[in-house]
Amino acid sequence: MWFLNRFDTESAVNNVPMVVRLTGTLDIPAMDTAVKDVLARHEVLRTRYPEVDGVGFQEILSVSEVGIDLAPESVEVDRVGV
Repeated sequence: MWFLNRFDTESAVNNVPMVVRLTGTLDIPAMDTAVKDVLARHEVLRTRYPEVDGVGFQEILSVSEVGIDLAPESVEVDRVGV
């Protein structure tokens, strides 16, 4: 992954942006628990490839090290691109 990024630094091939439209009341603590459960089960979601002195290496973070902001944000429909 590190090599591929260095080979093509402009590629976002492994990024999957998405929008989720929710209605009703959102149970943020339940969503936080569910996301952390998925992170705990899948190391690939906690993996990054830092570089030290020009050498890349794989680093798998703990769930607590992964900073995810699950705060809801209202967005106007015309900004979503639906």
